[in-house]
Amino acid sequence: MPTNTSVNAAPSDHQGALLLAALAHSTHRVPGATGRTYGIMVRRGWVKEYTAAGKLAGPARLLGYTGFTHFRLTDRGIIAAQRFRNAQELRALAADMPAESFAVYRPEFDPGKTLRETTAVFISTRPDETGRVRAIFDGGRGDVRVPLRALEPIADRRMVPADGAPTDTWTITDRHGAELAQVHADSYPAARTAAEQLPAVAAAIQQDGRLRCRRLRTSETTTAIGAPFRWWSVLDRAGNELTRVHATDPESARTALSPAVRKAGSRAGGLIFA
Repeated sequence: MPTNTSVNAAPSDHQGALLLAALAHSTHRVPGATGRTYGIMVRRGWVKEYTAAGKLAGPARLLGYTGFTHFRLTDRGIIAAQRFRNAQELRALAADMPAESFAVYRPEFDPGKTLRETTAVFISTRPDETGRVRAIFDGGRGDVRVPLRALEPIADRRMVPADGAPTDTWTITDRHGAELAQVHADSYPAARTAAEQLPAVAAAIQQDGRLRCRRLRTSETTTAIGAPFRWWSVLDRAGNELTRVHATDPESARTALSPAVRKAGSRAGGLIFA
């Protein structure tokens, strides 16, 4: 079968690795490869040959140049490298979040802001040619197509929406699904702003660069026997607030703490719940 020399042809894995390496290089220089690979990339318009001094090799040879040459990406090569990288990322995301799985929609990662708030969704299809999937939310009452890049895997199935009406209580978790705190707010931006003021959340953002906010439903803010929840401030022995949790009693509050806060409390000689 003849080689596809189209500019828009998909690179092979080997060609893609070379394109990505060149994309990362300060002058977009392509690392070593076989002559056949270079030939294909030249015919596709992805690379051009240059002299050691950085001049095009073709005209230089006409003037008698016989020295060392190397290849660099063209504008088309840069686009091909970016397409290959995007395809790789999309394949990795699709492996983490296949069809028939749950995920968390993050509006800040969706340029079109298909949904307004962070929401747990059910992915019902594989990505289409634009990288979008069908996402079902709100207990099956909502159905939209969103970019797969705007979703994150759910590490904890407890993040799947519970029954009941939405409340103004938000759970704040790290990228692994561990709860850091709960805050009271009427919107996602307000919840995130309130969470970022808490030391435990600020530390998680500094370490991981990400946090998740999810609005709780009524069934998640009361216990099975109807015991009322309240906010508990979690302090170290010096009186510094480490975080706040929503729980029925100090023991439940202690159970809800993230490992990082528990570790901090252990180092400080214990925690105070007020």
